[in-house]
Amino acid sequence: MTSATPSLATSAPPARTWVHRALRLFVPVVGILGLLSLVTYYRMHPDLPFIRSDGYGYHLYLTAAFVQHDLSFRTEAAEWGADLDYNMGLTRDETTGRYLNRFPPGQALLMLPAFLGAHFSAPLLGSVRTASRCPTISRRRSADCARCSSD
Repeated sequence: MTSATPSLATSAPPARTWVHRALRLFVPVVGILGLLSLVTYYRMHPDLPFIRSDGYGYHLYLTAAFVQHDLSFRTEAAEWGADLDYNMGLTRDETTGRYLNRFPPGQALLMLPAFLGAHFSAPLLGSVRTASRCPTISRRRSADCARCSSD
């Protein structure tokens, strides 16, 4: 080795540039801003349900399996009665009489760890494990909420 060749043992690590520092902070900053925007949005619109659109259809699998113990969805359909809306994901097959969820269960499987954590920690926090649709779907419907709170 000649004296003109730099030694690998004495070379200093490259200095971190501002780009490296900015990229390291990017994910936490975006996460915090995202959470703040969700909290702000739902505080500005308190009448919006927490679970809406196709999210309720995916949530049906979890409540049917772990709360109602009825994967035929008949319990859920009976609770809604005449108020059962097609947009929730449940449809009744007229030829067999069975209720079908038009949303696939894949998303429900991804939601399963969080659902089970909430489901099993509810008694520890003094909450009751129910499949009440009032806080999630129809907070605007006072008749439905009155019926749920009396159960």
